[in-house]
Amino acid sequence: MSTKKVAQKEYYDSYKDFDEIELGVGGNGKENEYRKRFLSRRAEKMAKIAGLEPDSTILEVGCGTGIYSTYWVKSSRKFYGLDISRGMLRRAATKIDSDKTLFVEADAEHLPFQDSSFNAVLSVNTIEHLDNLPLALKEMRRVCCDGGRIVLSVLNGNFSTKYRRKLMQVLNGFCGFYSLRSNDGRSCSVVCGSWSSS
Repeated sequence: MSTKKVAQKEYYDSYKDFDEIELGVGGNGKENEYRKRFLSRRAEKMAKIAGLEPDSTILEVGCGTGIYSTYWVKSSRKFYGLDISRGMLRRAATKIDSDKTLFVEADAEHLPFQDSSFNAVLSVNTIEHLDNLPLALKEMRRVCCDGGRIVLSVLNGNFSTKYRRKLMQVLNGFCGFYSLRSNDGRSCSVVCGSWSSS
């Protein structure tokens, strides 16, 4: 594991306030209702784009503390949440009590799953943190079944225009027109978007 990944893993393992920041919890200890609606809309839109069905097997890459996992586990037969941080996964496991859910500590660039394991691969605000995006996309494609979908969400308007352009060039260069084929001819759709809070 690279020095950067070790530092990233240690940072997120010890990041105790992640949910409070992500959910907009104020000094009164209450979650920000506006922020909760935003997260819910994003999760719903991504589920719709991914075509999630009750019999879907889903992988969330970079699931963190399970903020989005709680939405998507309801739309699945089997749900896998993957993150590099054991600390984040521990917090995710406290939110979801379901025998159809499995949390896995692993690297997005080396997914520990068999080929064609998932109907959908979802990821929120993760790909911009990866060292080797083309390798991670190749891995996501490998584990996504024929006709499946990979749906990626990146940061909204606060995200640097220069970095967004670079990211989209990588996605376009790797995926073509967001259709990704494996060496054996299997294809899936890749959708990458940004959802603003407005």
